[in-house]
Amino acid sequence: MTADAPDLPASPIDTLLVIDDDVVARMGSMVRHLCVGMIDEAVQVRVMNWASSPQVFESAGPARVMTLPRRKWLRSDPSPAEVLQLLGGQRPIIVHCMSAALAQRVHPWCAEWQCPLVVHVTDLTDVEEIGACETTAALTVAAISPNLQRALLQRWPRMHCQIRVVPPGLPAQSAPTGLAEPDRVPTAIVTVPLTRDCGLDIVLRALRSIIKDKGEIQLFIMSLGRAERYFRQQVDELGLRPFVTFAGELNNWPALRKVMGSADFLVHPSSTARFTAGNLTALASGLCILAPADTTEDYLIDQETAALFDPNRPKQLLERWTAMLDDPAAARQLAAAALEYARTRHQASMMVARTAALYRELRA
Repeated sequence: MTADAPDLPASPIDTLLVIDDDVVARMGSMVRHLCVGMIDEAVQVRVMNWASSPQVFESAGPARVMTLPRRKWLRSDPSPAEVLQLLGGQRPIIVHCMSAALAQRVHPWCAEWQCPLVVHVTDLTDVEEIGACETTAALTVAAISPNLQRALLQRWPRMHCQIRVVPPGLPAQSAPTGLAEPDRVPTAIVTVPLTRDCGLDIVLRALRSIIKDKGEIQLFIMSLGRAERYFRQQVDELGLRPFVTFAGELNNWPALRKVMGSADFLVHPSSTARFTAGNLTALASGLCILAPADTTEDYLIDQETAALFDPNRPKQLLERWTAMLDDPAAARQLAAAALEYARTRHQASMMVARTAALYRELRA
C-alpha cells in the first residue's frame, strides 16, 4: 500500500493587467498595491502598458511591463497574434483591464485566447462603457462599491451573474492628520480637475467668507485643467491670492500621500465624471473630508467619515466647513473615524485578497 502523494501547490495564476495613462493618473497607487500584493497570492502579474507616461513603471511595482508602441497602433489596435508575440508566446490565464474603455479594446484578445476578462468599474463612466463588452464571453466585472453594483444592475440587468464587489484599498496612516496641530494655520486641498463646472468657485467663495470671519486658512489646488486661468482670475477678484496656491497635479501618489499627511481638509466640491484615488487617499490619511452628497464613493458617509453637502446649495459647503472650524474636537473625531474606516474596510491587503480570490474562482 502506497502513501497518498502530497498535494502540490497550485501554479501561479498568470495575469495580464492592462493599464494606460488615464488609469495611472487616476489610480496609480491602487495599481501599484495590486502588483506588489499579488506576490503573496501566487499570482504572476504582467503589465500591458497602453501608455506613454514614465510613471507607469512606478505603478507597476515589481511586475514586468510590456509597452504597446503607440505610433505603430495609431490607426487600429493590435491583433491577438501581435499581442501574443509581445508576450513571448505565453498566453495569460486571466486578462484584467483597469477600465471599461480598455476592455473595449482588449476583449477580442480574450475571445481568441479563450481566457476570462476581468474589468474594473470605478465610476459611472465605466458603467456606461462596459455595455460595449456586455456580450463578451467569460466577462466578470469588479465593481469597487455596492453603489456601482446597483448602477450596473440597473443599466445592464443581464450582467447580474457577472458582477463582483471588490472594494478599493490603500495603506492607512498610523494617526489621523485633520486638525491634529491646533496651533497651526489650517490647510485645505482640492484635487478635482479644473473645469468650469468642477465646483472650485463655491470653494473659493466659502474660503473668502471663512477668512473674513475666522482668519487665515491656506488652500492648495493640486490639479490642472483648461479652466485654471479662469480660476486664477477668480482668486484675484476675490482677494485670495495670499491664501490660495495653484500647486499643479501630483500623479506621483507617494508625493500626494505625503502632502495629505501635512494637511487638514480635503474639499471635493463636486461629483467628477471619473473616479480618482484622491478621496480614498484622504480617507486613509485621516483628513477632515468635505464632499458632495451625490458621490458614488460609498466610503464617504455623512457625519461618519465625511461631512457631505448638496453641491446645488453652495451655502451648505460653507456651513459644514465652518462647523468643523468652530468645533475642532468634533472634526478631529470625524477624521479619526475616517481613518479607522479605511483601516478596517479599505486596506490594500483586502483589495489584493479579494482580487486574488476572484482570479482563483475564474481559474477553477
